[in-house]
Amino acid sequence: GLWQLRRAVPRFRWETPRRSAAHLREAVRFGGPMQLTNLFAVLHIQFDKFLLARFVALAAVTPYELGLRVVTAAAAPAQLLVVAVLPAAAALHAAESHGLLRELHTRARRYVLAVGVATMAAVLGSASRLYTVWIGPGHPDAALALRGLALAVGVTFTTNVGATVVRGVGRTDLEAWFAATVFAVHLGLSIVLIPIYGLKGALIAILAANVIGAAFSLWLLATRLGWARAPVLLEPLGIPLLALAVGAAVSLALD
Repeated sequence: GLWQLRRAVPRFRWETPRRSAAHLREAVRFGGPMQLTNLFAVLHIQFDKFLLARFVALAAVTPYELGLRVVTAAAAPAQLLVVAVLPAAAALHAAESHGLLRELHTRARRYVLAVGVATMAAVLGSASRLYTVWIGPGHPDAALALRGLALAVGVTFTTNVGATVVRGVGRTDLEAWFAATVFAVHLGLSIVLIPIYGLKGALIAILAANVIGAAFSLWLLATRLGWARAPVLLEPLGIPLLALAVGAAVSLALD
């Protein structure tokens, strides 16, 4: 990293710790919410394992973990597309090109949704076959976990680009509010549903939390950046949702 820094910015010079401390507040204001977001994100995706072990049985964690591993791999292609948005969003914000920033969000989200929906549709339809090929027959709970988590992760593709845009414009606090909301809703629902419905309760909780959190995140994004709320909120409910249903049906038919 230091070598690349010297190549990219030859005029860069290290300051003394005292002079650098002047930027501490700015760094914490930007980076602090990002660290909170990372913390909430890890808890959001992992803590159901602890509740399943506590309220159901330790064995109930296995199908959840099998589903999580596959859906994490399936989500990777769409996640890679999001990386390219950050520098573009930062440059457009610095240039005060607000219309182009809105266009960037719309265009990038369509690409992310297209790739994300394609991968999630495939695993939704072929979940049972996938585990039969991987570890043999007799794993219906793992297939159920994969389908539930695929739907939950599919919802997040509507917000990934928005979360990257707010980082680019320096509003990491909006991302932290989104992550905190999702975690709070998820925790409350899981505590209620897992003791009653077990694995199904965990899947319902994470899906509901992601839907509520996504709606809140998109509303917050549009409000803070002065965009029309309706297109930002409703666009993912059209063609992407239809494509997910059709893709899952085709995958299931082939299975």
